[in-house]
Amino acid sequence: TKHSLEFCMLKRLTPETSKKLIESLGGTKRVSEIFSCSMSSVSQWKKNGIPRGYVFYLSEKFRENEHILGNDVQAFLRPNS
Repeated sequence: TKHSLEFCMLKRLTPETSKKLIESLGGTKRVSEIFSCSMSSVSQWKKNGIPRGYVFYLSEKFRENEHILGNDVQAFLRPNS
């Protein structure tokens, strides 16, 4: 969609998909522990989208996660396919 394309160009996953992904991984605290960053940083990702590099890392580390396997994340990871 146009909305997804805009976030792709901004190098961030959409906020809606980011929130679902974060929750599926155990929530804000758990994701902050995965990246050794603050919970407020992860909370901002829910509002602004997870940056591309972090999404790539999560897609490798949590390959079986239903949200990683979902169309929104896969399209984000491979925008030209």
